[in-house]
Amino acid sequence: MNLWHVKNENDLVVEKHKETFFFFQKLLQNSLKLTSNNAIAYFINNFVKILVYKIKKNLSQEYLNFLNSYATVNNISLNDLLLAVSFPDIFSYMLSKTGSKMYLNIPHVFLGCSTLLLPTENGVLHCRNLDYFGGKLWTKNHTVMLFDFPNTVKSVNITTMGLPVIGITALNEAGISLSVHMLFTKEVNLKGSLVTDLAFQVITKATSISDVLKIVKDKPTVSGWAFIVFSHKENKGVLIEFNGKKTCIKELNSLPFIYNNFYMTREQQSSELYPSYIWIQNNFYRNNHLKRLLSDKQTFSLKNAIRIISNTSDYYHGNKDPFGHTVANSFTVTSAIFDVNNERLSLGENHSPAGVGINKIYDLSKTFKGELNEIDKINIIQDEKKRAFYNAVVSVMDILYTNQDYEKCINILDKLGENLNDSYFTLLLYAILLIKKEDFIKAKEKLYKALEKTYLDSYRLGMIKLLVAAIEDFTGKKKTATELYADILQNHRFVDLNILTLKLYTKGADKNFFKKVVPNFFLSHFLII
Repeated sequence: MNLWHVKNENDLVVEKHKETFFFFQKLLQNSLKLTSNNAIAYFINNFVKILVYKIKKNLSQEYLNFLNSYATVNNISLNDLLLAVSFPDIFSYMLSKTGSKMYLNIPHVFLGCSTLLLPTENGVLHCRNLDYFGGKLWTKNHTVMLFDFPNTVKSVNITTMGLPVIGITALNEAGISLSVHMLFTKEVNLKGSLVTDLAFQVITKATSISDVLKIVKDKPTVSGWAFIVFSHKENKGVLIEFNGKKTCIKELNSLPFIYNNFYMTREQQSSELYPSYIWIQNNFYRNNHLKRLLSDKQTFSLKNAIRIISNTSDYYHGNKDPFGHTVANSFTVTSAIFDVNNERLSLGENHSPAGVGINKIYDLSKTFKGELNEIDKINIIQDEKKRAFYNAVVSVMDILYTNQDYEKCINILDKLGENLNDSYFTLLLYAILLIKKEDFIKAKEKLYKALEKTYLDSYRLGMIKLLVAAIEDFTGKKKTATELYADILQNHRFVDLNILTLKLYTKGADKNFFKKVVPNFFLSHFLII
């Protein structure tokens, strides 16, 4: 675990970790390359720079000063820095604006953040899993950023070395803890606040819930977001949900409290955007599985909490597959728990899922003094086979977000040997990599093996079946394809799945369709071409 103690702008120099910054700066463009050619991806990325320019005009002076400081000492442009830190807002904004085209693919989302507020004998644990991109680049540099600029409330921020995000997973010295969740909404607004700006203001200024509410009042955001805030000195919390038009507040009067990635305030629910049914399913499964895990307890210990946020079981199929809609997954780059009343900070220090393996416990009071003093550790026993799956998939995703070397990705998965066949997801991933290399025969073999995983729910089976049907269609086996299309329409009745099935049934699958099927399972529904 790194300690990044930032007392002035000179402490923001991260020369040895610039690769982290450049990864996130180029993340959108590299992701777009998966669904389009390089020229189109470059064009869209330049268009995004125009959006970033518009967003910059609405930044608070304090946040703008902070970003300018970071950009200056690291010799990078402010616009490039904004491109890196505003990626989630820009992504969500574009997804909302492109509408129904988002639905026409085979999505498979298996990442999403989780926050828990759990009562203890003498306080509340603020538990947080951050699911994000960056893979091993993020997790090899787990970092506690102690932010202590003049005229700010000192704060502990959990990040990766080189990425200056304040408030996303954080606790300040006044006892205000904050976790931020991405949501999808139809109401987006380029004149709204950047979420990292609002989080920065909350964690560097607020000393009470009333301070928090003053900061966020009448502050719509660029896209959809939620803040879960707890004041450990006042022993009260609030949920704040944003879209491009309004901010809604809900007092958290009952604990334990669970939050995933869907709106909970009634006023915001009418504006919610569902990129695909899989997004609904993923959040529903994770939320209900957490309820199940909490159901037999009234109070929780730190050890209980670590085990809960490190859970890797799927609500539907349990542990029959290493992958699924799980609380901790191969995109969980941060697993943190703030135990303020007992002055403890728990941090998972592993590759994704960060909390599966060693979780170190630090003295929180000394952390605020600029020392990482380890006082204990809790080991969440790893299944070696499962860890091999996670490491392989994270390595593949890291490659896909940089150079799209499909052959190298296949070689990584090949190292799993026969174990590859034990997961529907690795079979699906392998098949799509083969499709990108236009090896449709081998891809179909892998997909038929995936269809043998009858423990999957109807939606996930339907997605795999549709990809098989498209290959059969494209390779001239119309009768088989038609039977599969009919089977999907009859037995797998989900709107986005059926829209695409009908489209393929009437128009047929062509090479252009397979260009848009991508091995990036979060952005696979993100089609703007």
